[in-house]
Amino acid sequence: MPYIILLVFLSFTLTAEAASNGELFNKFYKQAVQAEKVGNVDSAIHNFAQAYRFNKKDPALLTKLGIIYMNKEFTTDEEKLENYRKAYSYLKQANSIAPGDSLVSLMTAQAAKQIGEDEKALELLKKAVRLEPDNTLLSFDLALTYFQQKSFKEAIELFNRIILAYPDHLKARSYLGAALQSTDNYVAAIEQYKYVLKYQKNNYAVHKNMADSWLALEQFDKARSSYKQAAEIDPNVPNIYADLAYLDARAGDFNAAIDNYQNAIRLKNEDSWHRALAKTFYLNDETQKSVDAYLYVEDYNMAAYILQKSGNSDEAVANYNLALEKNPDDTKSLYNLARLYFEKGFYKLAQKHFEKLLQLKPNDYESLFLLASSEHSLEKYTVAIQHYKDILKNEMKVDQEFKNDVLFNLALAERSQGNLTESEKNLETILASQEEALKEFKKLDSLYRNLLAVKLDLQKLEEAEKILLDVLKDKPGDLKLRQVYVDMLIDLERYDEAIEQLRVAVALDKTQKSRLKLASVLKETQNNFDALAEYQTVIQKEPRNLEAILGAANTFKALSLNKEAENYYARALEYYPDDYLANYNFGLLLQSEKKFKEALTYYEKVLKLNPDFLENYYVLGLCYWHLEDKDKAIQLWNEFLAVSEDEETKDSIKNLIQSQAELPPKSLDLKLPGDDDASKIEVLEDAVPYYDQLNLV
Repeated sequence: MPYIILLVFLSFTLTAEAASNGELFNKFYKQAVQAEKVGNVDSAIHNFAQAYRFNKKDPALLTKLGIIYMNKEFTTDEEKLENYRKAYSYLKQANSIAPGDSLVSLMTAQAAKQIGEDEKALELLKKAVRLEPDNTLLSFDLALTYFQQKSFKEAIELFNRIILAYPDHLKARSYLGAALQSTDNYVAAIEQYKYVLKYQKNNYAVHKNMADSWLALEQFDKARSSYKQAAEIDPNVPNIYADLAYLDARAGDFNAAIDNYQNAIRLKNEDSWHRALAKTFYLNDETQKSVDAYLYVEDYNMAAYILQKSGNSDEAVANYNLALEKNPDDTKSLYNLARLYFEKGFYKLAQKHFEKLLQLKPNDYESLFLLASSEHSLEKYTVAIQHYKDILKNEMKVDQEFKNDVLFNLALAERSQGNLTESEKNLETILASQEEALKEFKKLDSLYRNLLAVKLDLQKLEEAEKILLDVLKDKPGDLKLRQVYVDMLIDLERYDEAIEQLRVAVALDKTQKSRLKLASVLKETQNNFDALAEYQTVIQKEPRNLEAILGAANTFKALSLNKEAENYYARALEYYPDDYLANYNFGLLLQSEKKFKEALTYYEKVLKLNPDFLENYYVLGLCYWHLEDKDKAIQLWNEFLAVSEDEETKDSIKNLIQSQAELPPKSLDLKLPGDDDASKIEVLEDAVPYYDQLNLV
């Protein structure tokens, strides 16, 4: 009997406790609801939490707690995240208690998304849609989640299903357009955007997305129109102005682009827009503004590059150095600065910077090539050759065009070292490369010149000539190569053939260069009347051509037609009074006619115009000698003797001075430059030494 009494007592006690817990639950729940109604969130949360102590399995309470934490205000991101974590904890419990409640699944999914549990959120939303497949709210939320997770295929399928049921679901259409746009289906996206804009003409986001789609389709005018509509709806969005600026710049309207970039920057100080503005200034030929815009964002490299392009090398160097102070490992600035030094001929500085660059980028073969070229220019041939060979060892990483440049420089370095056979082999390797690569080789003329020079050095004259004739056979109209052949023929003293080739060159040449060269060769071979005819033809076409005028004057002089020569020298000096060669040659003519005082005037002018012109000291001394001012003559000759390497003329001067006591000056048989072939100083023309030209490096 006592046991029965005990059981009845316990049962009564538990029933009474349950009744008491239920009363307390209801009490706190009601207080929480009242507090929530008047906006006292903290009190509501406190009372819901108290109610939760007395019943932890009430789905409505758990859902309420979840929702109130999701809607609770926050001041920091950390506080927001903590709120959603608590919400998710309560809603997850509610979902486990009421698995068939689609709304609870939806709310739990939303909390899961906020705390980064994307896969769980997707799982819950799928479950909610399965529970209520016709619930548009649930389907939209699932589609939106797919979209946010970039599962565009699934998002597109769900949005289409929603629109099929509700054609005027504009939000679904907007997101469908965005999903289609994200999969590059721009035409279909635009159709959705157009539908939305029929009802929502001021929807900024849709106008913006449609503009981006038109831009992707390269429908630039339509893109500009949509961007402008978006800007009218909300003129305070900076990105729109940047987009418009891009389109303006692309269309070449740089002034409009500049205005729009400045509008964007006014609203948002974005470095990328400053750089775009700087580039646009440069395209609009506003160099200083471009530089200033780059300097504003401390893009010293680009500022330096613009300065370099505009010819301001000193400021360019200063800004490249600022870039390197900011970042010593800035390979772009290192390369540009080294390249600038190289182009300016500061090869030691170029070498130093390329070496540092290669420490940072050891496989940068372009920099290694320029380092080798710097060393080459400093005549450090051995190390340059090794670097060229190092590049060529990595053939898989070097294209044929670049390889040809390396081979060419290697050939030049080998030639400088006297390794003619190696030089010849490398030059011939370039010629044997594929036609396309050879066509792109920018130093083809120099290639033939150097190969010819090497062949001549190796006494392979037939091979040299064959190369040129083969090329000219394929390219008979190639004027430059024909001129190379002419140079070779002149070097070999095959003047008749050179003249023949020059006559062909004259027919091809739109300038007077070939005709002047023909005249020079004709004069050199004593065909003076033919030379004169060519010079006069040039003068008819170009009356102020100094080379032709002096050539004609010198030819008249060679024919002893001094009056005509004098007229042409006078014409040269009328056009070019400060040309030292014209003054010098006119002086020679007057001196040959014993007009020493007149000649003296022109020689003295030469002395002022070009004090380093040694031949003038010799003839000026002769003039003073004839005019009985021997001290002045000897003074001038001493200056000549101190510098000149012309031993024959030096001996002539010494003999003349020694003989002054024995013979009167007038009985001396003095030679003027150009009097005969024995003279070592010839009448100067603007001719280029052919062999030097042929051996051009």
